[in-house]
Amino acid sequence: MSTQREKPLGTKSKKNSVSTFIKKLYSMVNDKVHQDLISWGLTGESFIIYNSKNFSKRVLPEHFKHGNFSSFVRQLNMYGFRKINKASRGKHGTDQNEVWEFMHPQFQRDRQDKLSEIKRKAANSEMLRRDTGNIHLSVRKIQADQQKLLDQFHVLQNNFSALWQGYEDLKRNQHDLQQGIHKLADVQDKVYASLIIVIIYTNSTAFINLFGGGLISLSFYSDHHLFFPYFNINYNSIINNTNNNRI
Repeated sequence: MSTQREKPLGTKSKKNSVSTFIKKLYSMVNDKVHQDLISWGLTGESFIIYNSKNFSKRVLPEHFKHGNFSSFVRQLNMYGFRKINKASRGKHGTDQNEVWEFMHPQFQRDRQDKLSEIKRKAANSEMLRRDTGNIHLSVRKIQADQQKLLDQFHVLQNNFSALWQGYEDLKRNQHDLQQGIHKLADVQDKVYASLIIVIIYTNSTAFINLFGGGLISLSFYSDHHLFFPYFNINYNSIINNTNNNRI
């Protein structure tokens, strides 16, 4: 009795498996419903697509999650399918008349057993290096742009700091100026107060005459911390005060 286990029917090794894209492609070509848009060629060794615009609208969405004909052609190229140019079948560039014919040595009518031999091509090493180089170049450009933006931000930050410092200095200068005005007003008040005392108690006729012959009182008017003196003249009161001081 053999000890080797038999594989269940229908079981396929990973090496002999058929990709999903190839399964769907084979199903599309054999679909009798859309033979006006896609079908096998006369020899059964190629398939033909008629009117790529209608094919993209009606057939592709039934088998794939998109209706992009260019993406479909790229997939064919990645699996090694080759486009056959036959200009006599239609005018290129016109969707309604253009005919696309593709072939692959292992993609043939009634030869489903050959489908497992159709493999997706490995990425071209040169293209991969070029794409990698482009990515590195883009990353370096992004990094350079980021550094440039960061430098500009630092310049703006320094300018803002300078403006803010200037504003703070201006506020301090304004405060010092107001303090100086207050002190000047206090000195002015004291000077005019002393002047009143001198006039009243010194009996200075010459000083009285300087203000028009007599002076009774000195008043002050203030506005915005600025003090402006003005005098109210009363001759009789000045004379009486002067006579009383003489007595």
